[in-house]
Amino acid sequence: MKRIIGAALIVIVLTFGLAIPVSASSLGISPSKIDIEVPQGGSAIAEFKVYYYTGDLNVTLVDLPFEVEPKVIHATTSPTDVVLTFYASAMQPQDEYNGYVRFLSSGNTVALAVNIVATVTVSLSANIVDPPIRYGGGGGGGIPVYGYDADLFGTSDKLRIDYYGKVKDDVEAISNDGNLTISIAKNTTALGQDGKRLKGLAIEASENPPASPENKSIIGLPYTFSPSGATFDPPMELTWNYDPDALPEGTVEEELVIAFYDEAIEEWVELECVVNTSTSAITTSVSHFTDFAILAKTVDKKPDDAPIVVSPPQPIIKPEPQPLPTPITPVAPPPVVEPAKPSQQPVTITATPAPPPPVDTPRTASWWLIIGIVAGSIVVVGSIIVLKKRLDRSK
Repeated sequence: MKRIIGAALIVIVLTFGLAIPVSASSLGISPSKIDIEVPQGGSAIAEFKVYYYTGDLNVTLVDLPFEVEPKVIHATTSPTDVVLTFYASAMQPQDEYNGYVRFLSSGNTVALAVNIVATVTVSLSANIVDPPIRYGGGGGGGIPVYGYDADLFGTSDKLRIDYYGKVKDDVEAISNDGNLTISIAKNTTALGQDGKRLKGLAIEASENPPASPENKSIIGLPYTFSPSGATFDPPMELTWNYDPDALPEGTVEEELVIAFYDEAIEEWVELECVVNTSTSAITTSVSHFTDFAILAKTVDKKPDDAPIVVSPPQPIIKPEPQPLPTPITPVAPPPVVEPAKPSQQPVTITATPAPPPPVDTPRTASWWLIIGIVAGSIVVVGSIIVLKKRLDRSK
């Protein structure tokens, strides 16, 4: 039981010992142990904090076959952040090494050693980094800055970037034809697809760009920005000039856009842009690397030799006027004459013509009605006179 309790106490002490700074007099270093992997011919980073001490500290390695930078740390505050870079030669055997980093004050009054377990690895794809070219933060205790190759439109340059991915200088590059300008502001965080600091960049004209989307056409040269997946915070700025005289007929300049090719969905994605038609330039912000191009809407038009067919105007056919119905003139019926009864006494017969039935006639036929009535009356009167004469003769 005592052995179990003793082992538990040792574990607890070791656990807290790794979490708190190792101290000697007025010097503390945290953490007290670090495991790192160093590729052959490459380098690895280890970060420390220095507590309770201000002044210079000399850095040396014990039982570790590497080079270390910086060799002197300037501790100005408590805590002071320290980044050490360990370099392995290209001939370093692949093995695990257990040693120490020793921090010794300039007057050799205080010293501390931090346990380092370093494994040398061999990898054909290992990132071989340049030695730091400058240190910031007040001397050797600052964050190391690296110089990586930058191929900007065929021009070789150096991209200065620190351990955390901060770009140390303003970067501006212009394409060979003068149409495309990229601007990366100082202190922009530039990271690779693995989330670590960007280790170089390249921009070149795309020889085999993805096909343009439907109803769109690519204007000018598209460009490939690599490495694909690199990110920038804040985004870098693109200014892309175009030749208005070279635009397809019917293109509306205000509708030109810069687009990037999204490999995940295999489509061009349009960016928010500002088109300045007075300078023939399009401006946008880009936060990652891939293929970029200017896109314009495709305008459909008929061939110049296609005949234009104009349909003749159709005649307007007016309906023929229909004649009005002819009014019907009513005719009075003939008088009804009863035969005379034989008698010795003369009989006087008075025939009264029956009035004609009322007929609704248009006003235009009233004169014909009057003439008919007069004619009928004459006939009746004449018949009476003739009948009377016959009666008089018969007497």
